[in-house]
Amino acid sequence: MGFAVPIASWLRGPLREWSSDLLSEERLSRQGLVNPRQAQRLLREHLSGKRNWQYELWALLMLGSWLG
Repeated sequence: MGFAVPIASWLRGPLREWSSDLLSEERLSRQGLVNPRQAQRLLREHLSGKRNWQYELWALLMLGSWLG
């Protein structure tokens, strides 16, 4: 049986700094694959609790991590 991973709370807690670094406007602009303003909006809304963008953010974070 599978289990749920608390990505939403991790992004607001222990992974907050890591995710903010990977999704920084400067880094995303340099990579040129993701709209930095849109990614920043998703991250802000998620961190504030306004919306839960855990899956979208996780996909962006994995892409950013892979790109280095």
